[in-house]
Amino acid sequence: MHPLLEFFIVLFQTMWLLLSAIVRRIASSLGLLPHKDVSGEVVLVTGAASGIGRLMAIEFAKRKATVVLWDLNKDGARAVAEEIEGATGREAFAYRCDVTKRDEVYEIADAVRTDVGDVTILVNNAGIVTGKKFMDCPDALIQKTFEVNAISHFWTLKAFLPNMLQNNHGHVVTIASGAGLFGVAGLMDYCASKFAAMGTNEALQAELHVSGKTGIKTTVICPYFISTGMFEGVKSKIPALLGISTPEAAVRKIIHAVLTEEPMLMIPSAAMGLTLALKGMLPVACMGPLGDFTGVNHAMDNFVQTRPKLCSRQQKMNAVLQFLLALLQFLWALLTTIVRWIASILRILPYKDISGEVVLITGAASGIGRLMAFEFSKRKATVVLWDLNEDGVKAVAEEVGAMGHEAFSYGCDVSKRDEVYKVAEAVKKDVGDVTILVNNAGIVTGRKFMEAPDSMIQKTFEVNALAHFWMLKAFLPSMIEKNHGHVVTMASGCGLFGLAGLVDYCASKHAVVGMDEALRAELRKSGKTGIKLTIICPYTISTGMFEGVKRSIYAIVTPEDAVKQSMHGILTNEQMVFIPGGLYSLHALKEILSYSCSEPVQDLIGLHNIMDTFVQTRPKQS
Repeated sequence: MHPLLEFFIVLFQTMWLLLSAIVRRIASSLGLLPHKDVSGEVVLVTGAASGIGRLMAIEFAKRKATVVLWDLNKDGARAVAEEIEGATGREAFAYRCDVTKRDEVYEIADAVRTDVGDVTILVNNAGIVTGKKFMDCPDALIQKTFEVNAISHFWTLKAFLPNMLQNNHGHVVTIASGAGLFGVAGLMDYCASKFAAMGTNEALQAELHVSGKTGIKTTVICPYFISTGMFEGVKSKIPALLGISTPEAAVRKIIHAVLTEEPMLMIPSAAMGLTLALKGMLPVACMGPLGDFTGVNHAMDNFVQTRPKLCSRQQKMNAVLQFLLALLQFLWALLTTIVRWIASILRILPYKDISGEVVLITGAASGIGRLMAFEFSKRKATVVLWDLNEDGVKAVAEEVGAMGHEAFSYGCDVSKRDEVYKVAEAVKKDVGDVTILVNNAGIVTGRKFMEAPDSMIQKTFEVNALAHFWMLKAFLPSMIEKNHGHVVTMASGCGLFGLAGLVDYCASKHAVVGMDEALRAELRKSGKTGIKLTIICPYTISTGMFEGVKRSIYAIVTPEDAVKQSMHGILTNEQMVFIPGGLYSLHALKEILSYSCSEPVQDLIGLHNIMDTFVQTRPKQS
């Protein structure tokens, strides 16, 4: 097909879907959309022993679906099954399953197929929350949060998606969170895991679209807080705008969205949708004051507090003052961002002096990490180089030394928490406190979802997401103590968009985007303004990591150009760097437009097919 003709066809599809989405939204608000028939469907709900999971199971059973209940609490799941049987007269099946254990998921999935049949509606609902400030959050709970809230989705999908693909029939429901859209102080690990769930859903949706499996629907649910007890004590600053939903009200909306095959549901929809659109349009610097205004940044202040406080007249006066202060901060942030943007275009923004800073770069043996080491050393910073390839990183240190600068190299597998902490102690002893941390190490599998080996899915999360937490745990405390430092997160355009053939990679990169947002909110709230954060979101870079990928409307970026733009962003304390800059407009468009328009828009610019010619080399940490 001629490219121009294809462009107009996809443009027409985009406009048609946008119009359809508007009509559907109006029809949905008026209660005019018909509900699909789920009688005879086999619905599996994880985390079904209580809360949202229990209520969804009951609602599906009322509609004559066969319900399968999974929970770690087998007695609780059995009690819900008995409740369903007593209320509807329909048999429900309860199983104990720890969804974080891959082999157990596969074993119980086989039992479900034998006892009940093929699952046609999968509801990934199981979730946990820590609810602590980052440095107070136990490592084991960070790991567990990712395993339950994000990685387990891959195991349940691996278990039940093949039959849906074979029959081109099914529905995958992802219970994510508003914390999968916005970073919240005190929820850094939770936000990262829910951003990952959002990335999984979006990339899976893209892959189903590309493969023509239109009979398989996906729905992602993004609620603000729900009063299930999971977030006991949280508060809403503006209940009329962002109210805490009752479980019953939330489940009514969720079931309606599933039965009308909505691709995305935000609760409350108007307030969350407006905030998401503002997030897409406004600079990152404005999100902190916006979070103050809406109360999101302080929602966790009373977490686990069970006794509600009365609102006194003085507190109401304080709320008015807080609103005015947040408004002033917002306007100031917007003004300064505009001035910085103009200054950046004119190239008159001064670079900060990093001489004497200790810069640690992971994945420094090649590619972007190696080039960044040269750039930092040229500016008289002391560079510390980490990589799994000890000989490779030593060679880079020698290259830096030949330039007349000092560099320290260490072999380290950043996916291994204990090893990170051990090597970090050696760095502190040999070099001193790290003041600029560049989390650059990353791997890619680059296969369709069902073809990605389980071990590589696990490793992708460990290297691309969880490793950032261990690095921050090791080096952030000294930055906080001195209120001085800089954390650079090498994310990806795949942290902003879900792409076919990159479901695990997109999920892991979405996770670090959420981590960065939540850490930014937490540092701002605690007054640690001397610690800067920069997140880099590049399109494909020709380092060899994405060998063979096709260009879209955006050209593939050279390593040298990517590093040049990244260094400019770091040295001018930019909060977010899009490479190329046009990704910003695409990201804003995604946040503003209906979720149902994302697929044709990506078709329009060629993003959906970039992995078609990907050359699978040895997946490597780089």
